[in-house]
Amino acid sequence: MHDEPPGFGRVLSIFDQYGALSVGSFAEVDGCSQPTATRLIQRLENEGLLARRPNPADGRGSVLALTAEGHERLSGVRHRIAEGLTPHLAALNPHERAQLEAATALLLRLVDELSTTPEETR
Repeated sequence: MHDEPPGFGRVLSIFDQYGALSVGSFAEVDGCSQPTATRLIQRLENEGLLARRPNPADGRGSVLALTAEGHERLSGVRHRIAEGLTPHLAALNPHERAQLEAATALLLRLVDELSTTPEETR
């Protein structure tokens, strides 16, 4: 297992969901300050999980995107989360599972409605 900083999975998940983002756009999506975003992103870039490239919308800036290693590490994070949840989900009765499935579908719809790509990277 890797020494993963707090919020590691969240950061990679945001880049997985939105694609290439500038530091400012990432901060907007994550709801953190730009200095915090810079620190988080810099560590993941140094580990080879994010790669920087010119911003196609503004050649003066840059955007970052997941690398193949970043996708692989995110997959591992998601796998560990699923492993941790499996015994708890198995303990639910059929009615509880149906309720959870319905709630999950609703939450996913809400997230999809609320998730928009920040203006500067469209």
